[in-house]
Amino acid sequence: MLNILKKTIASLPRLFICVDALDECTSKDRRELIKSLQEILRVLPGARVFLTGRPYIGDEIMACFTKTLRVPLSPTHGDIMSYLEMRLDSDTDHKAKDDELRADIMRIVLGGVLEM
Repeated sequence: MLNILKKTIASLPRLFICVDALDECTSKDRRELIKSLQEILRVLPGARVFLTGRPYIGDEIMACFTKTLRVPLSPTHGDIMSYLEMRLDSDTDHKAKDDELRADIMRIVLGGVLEM
């Protein structure tokens, strides 16, 4: 698959690869993916790779790529509250939760986040 991908992208003037939640890969799969990304960058040096993951994999990523930029992100209490409200509002089974359950979800999740 990697060879097919390298041949396909070789003619592209610019390539952006985005991989979200890299920390959710097993360490073995993450190493394999990183090796593949390194190979792609060797074939197409103009390619750009954007990776997201929890902070604990940051050093691993920094060690594997020569030109890296780390951008730490920390959601605010308001960000988390907005996200929870959006998810609760998008729940299609309105019978499954009442205002009391909604309030409990908000209180418990937000309380857990504040303890982190």
